[in-house]
Amino acid sequence: MTTTLTLFFPLSQIITKQIGIPSVTERIDDAIDGAFEEATSVRQYLEYTNQVRQAMGLDDPTGVYKTLFQTLDDVEKKIDKALTPSDPQFAQFQDAIEKGMGELLGKSLDELADAADMADAKEEASRLKADMEATKARAG
Repeated sequence: MTTTLTLFFPLSQIITKQIGIPSVTERIDDAIDGAFEEATSVRQYLEYTNQVRQAMGLDDPTGVYKTLFQTLDDVEKKIDKALTPSDPQFAQFQDAIEKGMGELLGKSLDELADAADMADAKEEASRLKADMEATKARAG
């Protein structure tokens, strides 16, 4: 089944993109996209995304948000103000997050995004299989 999913996943992405169905990752991105531009600080943005996560019923068992806020606290303490994306220290904050998340989760953020996309493909394949079986049952 893994081989089938590996073949199905790229095809599924193409088809869903062509008919305008966003992936789960894209739907989440769309939900928080404007928040980054509207936020007056990185903290405001992180607080908003944390609220979105909680509203979606997503737990944080690995402590990702705790790590994000601890990293942000450290940076803001050093610069003695709220961090903004235009601050020179923002790139250092991003690097620290990438390193911290890799250590915390045991994988890079890119690997985690790929795994989430694969999970989306598995879910979509299950749905399609159920739809096909239901169609067969109605026809036969």
